[in-house]
Amino acid sequence: MKLTTIWIVWLFLAIGSLGGALFVLLDAFDAKKDAAAWVQAVGSVAAILIAIWMANKQSQERIEIVRKQENELLKKIYGVAKYAAQVSVNTFVYINQEHPEATIVRKFLGALRECEILSREVSFTQVPLSEVALGWLELRHAISDVRDHAERYLEDPAFDNRDRYYMELAKNRAINALRRMAEGAGTDVPEILATI
Repeated sequence: MKLTTIWIVWLFLAIGSLGGALFVLLDAFDAKKDAAAWVQAVGSVAAILIAIWMANKQSQERIEIVRKQENELLKKIYGVAKYAAQVSVNTFVYINQEHPEATIVRKFLGALRECEILSREVSFTQVPLSEVALGWLELRHAISDVRDHAERYLEDPAFDNRDRYYMELAKNRAINALRRMAEGAGTDVPEILATI
């Protein structure tokens, strides 16, 4: 803003200098009687140009502010998505160990419920990029499916291979949703997936 003010001051000084030069030029051609009209015309054109420039500058600043806000929202959404995908993977891995403890599975179940709550706080329409929004929606469904399978395990620890298969599909959908979000946002996918 300070830089803009300095440029405006210099612009007014330049216009004043041009006005003075125009006055000298009009005096040389003995056309002083039209001086007021010429100064007014030059001033009007300058004022219009300044108004157009200022409007354009303000528009660019608004676009930049919106872009920064969208980027911040994407970072937050992506952080929640990465956490949710990680919880889904960890839940699947733990349940597939020999003799998983029900108390630990309940903790994972609580974390999955927390992920579901967090994922519902941001609606599909609030996500700025379409690919990220679709990934977000897929992730929400994957988390719900992993949670359903974890609850089923607690109800009946005789979790058969079919149940494990469907839970693995849900876990893989969570990872693929995270991948889709990362690609949609232009994030480095291999680096992110290496942490999962």
